[in-house]
Amino acid sequence: MSAFRIAVDAHWLVCRPSSGISTYLRGLLNGWAQADKELQVDLIAPFKPEPVSEALLTHPKFRLVVPNRPLNPVASYRAQVYWQQFGIPELVRRDKPEVYLSPFHLTPLGMPGVRVVTTIHDVCFFSEPRFSLGRWLHTGQLWTACLRASRLICISRATHQALAEWSPTIGRQATVIHNGFEGTTIPQNAAVAAVRRLDDSLAPQQYLLWVGIPCERKNPGLLFEIFSAHQRRFPGQKYVIVTPTEFHSQIRTMAKWAGVETAVRVHSVDNATRDALYRCALAFIFPSSCEGFGYPALEAMVQGCPAICLEGTAMQELLGGVIPLAPELTTKAFTDTLSAWLMLPEADRAEVKGRLIERSAQFTSRVMAARTLEVLREAAGTR
Repeated sequence: MSAFRIAVDAHWLVCRPSSGISTYLRGLLNGWAQADKELQVDLIAPFKPEPVSEALLTHPKFRLVVPNRPLNPVASYRAQVYWQQFGIPELVRRDKPEVYLSPFHLTPLGMPGVRVVTTIHDVCFFSEPRFSLGRWLHTGQLWTACLRASRLICISRATHQALAEWSPTIGRQATVIHNGFEGTTIPQNAAVAAVRRLDDSLAPQQYLLWVGIPCERKNPGLLFEIFSAHQRRFPGQKYVIVTPTEFHSQIRTMAKWAGVETAVRVHSVDNATRDALYRCALAFIFPSSCEGFGYPALEAMVQGCPAICLEGTAMQELLGGVIPLAPELTTKAFTDTLSAWLMLPEADRAEVKGRLIERSAQFTSRVMAARTLEVLREAAGTR
């Protein structure tokens, strides 16, 4: 049997390694690395990183395809469009794969004869003001992606529902494949030791946690209002923020504004320490107004940490009725939901944590990769 060849836009891995789409790509590649001996994946990248810090880029099943002259797609929006509409098509035409996977809704157009599958992560830009530049740009990109792609993948039912409401015809073109990753629940004693090494002022079950980048739709202002309300009830507890270093100053300013600066701990950590923080946290507070999937909530689930999230979002698919969700995006709704969790007897909380860990096993990168490969084969006509 001849090899089935896929090309994938891998600039996320070399230019934006901390992005959610990079996490998505790593999950796919890790799954494909362990399955389907006849599969060959060509990673279309704007340059070859030196040194190669991403181990997947050197895997024998994957081949890095780069232009003769290095590009920098993240230098500006114009550079990003140039990479998508000129850089990628040139490399794909030279590479001649059977199908191309665009892991984002900005999809190359100039690739005649190449079947395209596009992943739609979210359509949160529909919630922006009607005539805002961001909404116009992303809506235009979504239209072209949907018209160019042979098949679409939505990473949650929530994203698919929003897409189908926008265009029922395009919604019928899409398949829901939930994101996933291979997480391991850390033993409690190991997690406690890791947290103490990071910050000896943190005690297990005596802090609330938030992980992410404080962009507008993550609602960092509401997050600190929740922290402030919680501190009035539990003045001895701490609030841990895990975010890239460039956002530390912003977080400290917001903490000061909310009056909780002495209780806030801001860290940039590796994944193992992050997971230890989840394992020992009283709860993970995630007041995001729009999520395509919500990796942080799944990361919390793997460690048995309850995620206090908004009802009616993709979080509902993840948490599956295991714990209550906040009915609205207000401080009172989130603090009431958190209080309901805190009022449970210890035995009931332990049972819920076990159910969260058990449910997280349904969202693995192996399942995601296998189902995505099926869609790619269907699009290429070689299933």
